[in-house]
Amino acid sequence: MRNPILSIVIPTYNRSQRLKYCIETIIKQVDSDGLADKIEVIASNNCSTDDTSLVIESFPQRSFLKFVNRGENLGGILNTLKTSSETTGEFFLLLTDDDWIEEGALLKVILVLEKIDADVGFIWGPLPTYDDKTGNLFTEATQSFDRNTIIPSGINSSIDYCHVAWALTRQIYRKSTFDFDFASNNKDNAYIFIALAARVMLKHSAAYLNFRYVHHVYGNEEYWGEFGDSKAIIKLRTMVDYCNVFYIPFYDVTLRRCHIAQITSYQLNQLMKYFSKNGSYNALEARFGKKVSINLIIARFHFNEQILPLVKKAINKYRKDILSEFKRAHSSTSLKYSLFSVKFLLKFYRYFKITTALKSKPF
Repeated sequence: MRNPILSIVIPTYNRSQRLKYCIETIIKQVDSDGLADKIEVIASNNCSTDDTSLVIESFPQRSFLKFVNRGENLGGILNTLKTSSETTGEFFLLLTDDDWIEEGALLKVILVLEKIDADVGFIWGPLPTYDDKTGNLFTEATQSFDRNTIIPSGINSSIDYCHVAWALTRQIYRKSTFDFDFASNNKDNAYIFIALAARVMLKHSAAYLNFRYVHHVYGNEEYWGEFGDSKAIIKLRTMVDYCNVFYIPFYDVTLRRCHIAQITSYQLNQLMKYFSKNGSYNALEARFGKKVSINLIIARFHFNEQILPLVKKAINKYRKDILSEFKRAHSSTSLKYSLFSVKFLLKFYRYFKITTALKSKPF
């Protein structure tokens, strides 16, 4: 029986050629650095409708390489969770099918994992992100430290750093610390891995690797169909999920005022981004029946006085888009996601002033 130190989980759907390149970059490094006994690769085909099956069949059998063909489309989150549970490595690395491993980085990661503290449960690193249309480097995301760093466990670390898990790719978990039951109970949240990283960091230390090991692509076609049947609805749903996810991991933890303030600052930041993008309001009134009313939107969403002027201005600006989207999509996604709104703004309004000044403090 093989006992690899690292399993690489690649959930895939309708990206056959990108998947091919992704796997080829791994095989090249496994062969050149002699890592076949230390690596496991599991690519899970989520019922793709393109030629992904043919691409999978084109790879010769290798001891470290495994392909799974799902009989039905599980959705991206559940496919990722199920595949992660099927790994045999001590750690598993999440790698989306359109990304790739930095040349020579796989060996560096293995060397770190072989020596890392036994309590470390979650690992991340910088995320060089490229514009899919131009191929140019778009940003170098989540550069949290300027050196390899161990972050102690606890509520402060969990809240400070769980947001780095916004991107699925390049996250590494020690499998024994990963809460699969918690994941299963919250799999309907598009950003559940933020909560999962937070749960790990509550009880286990984390590590930041100050070198590139995964390259990420931004702006290509995304498959979020499990979260809505139109782009506007998906934008609304994922914004709501992002705002929700920062409280999900702390259901059994007593939060202090500073913790609530910091979480609220994340939520406010996401809300502002959502409200600043043209067309984001297309989905708002699509949920509220036949009457298109600014007052109705405000009443349902419980905006506080700080946010109200922005909301009114934005809704007025995009009124035509709202009307159009309403006529097209009023009968779709479940009402419960719209009714969540942003009640936290009202509930934690008394913390608003300190959230603007609060910043994460690295250890």
